[in-house]
Amino acid sequence: MNFFYKINKLFYIFVQLRHIARFSACAVNHKFFLVALLLSSLLLFSCLEQPFRVREGFALMESGNYDAALEQFQRAYMETPDNPILLGGLGMILSLKRATFVTATDMMERSLEKRKDDEKLRWELILLYLDAGMAEKALSLVGPDKISVERFFLSDYALIRTGIACIQNPGEKIEKQLLEFPDSFRKSYLLARCFVEGKWPKDRHADAVKLYLSMDDKKTACELAVLMKETPEVSLQSALTACRVEYPASLTLQRERPIVIGNTSLRKLFDDTLFTPGDPKIIPEIPDSPEVHKEEIQKNP
Repeated sequence: MNFFYKINKLFYIFVQLRHIARFSACAVNHKFFLVALLLSSLLLFSCLEQPFRVREGFALMESGNYDAALEQFQRAYMETPDNPILLGGLGMILSLKRATFVTATDMMERSLEKRKDDEKLRWELILLYLDAGMAEKALSLVGPDKISVERFFLSDYALIRTGIACIQNPGEKIEKQLLEFPDSFRKSYLLARCFVEGKWPKDRHADAVKLYLSMDDKKTACELAVLMKETPEVSLQSALTACRVEYPASLTLQRERPIVIGNTSLRKLFDDTLFTPGDPKIIPEIPDSPEVHKEEIQKNP
């Protein structure tokens, strides 16, 4: 809710209170007025409390206090479960845990459908899908059906599409296309990620290390370090420990890993169609008679 919306909401409630007061003045029993005033006051506080909880939740997220942020978002969710800003924040917190991956992505997707201009949420969801090995889903977030036609051709979105394409099908041609974009922290990140995760004919990890060491944006460098392996040049474990302390609001740094277990993505793990049970086994009735021996029961299941 923006500032002007809140002012209009308060003005509307004030007008309603005036109408109630005028009506109640004509009534013989003024108890109705007191009840109506009480209900209206509760409505007023409810309208003010909900956006406060959402704002407080995001503030707690920025400080890395995810448990307290989750509590604020959950309370707000009980009142307005369709609030897109709330869904985005709640989804980002749930994305930290492997077990709530599917719920998190669903909430974040629903939020983006109503708030297509939320670029922070879009980038976080792209990173989440890439971390889960779901490059196609990440690519779809910058497709023509997810963003406006005008924005589709902007350089920022073209960069993301090219970077994801490099991760999917690495090669000299796509690398050259990626290098043609203006220098930015996102370009360096995507190129380094392509070197680390792409299936190149020869190992490109050394090139990723060079990009990592040359990055001016330390937060992006930290988020890249999560994907890299230890080298003589870089002590990643100590670097990541310091990164998580310095950037508590970075979801990439705080998230449980790996998101992908073996060759099976979490979306498959949560797919109910994979667990279609067959006919249940018949459980034999065990007679109460003490003469029936346990071995006889096992022979006749």
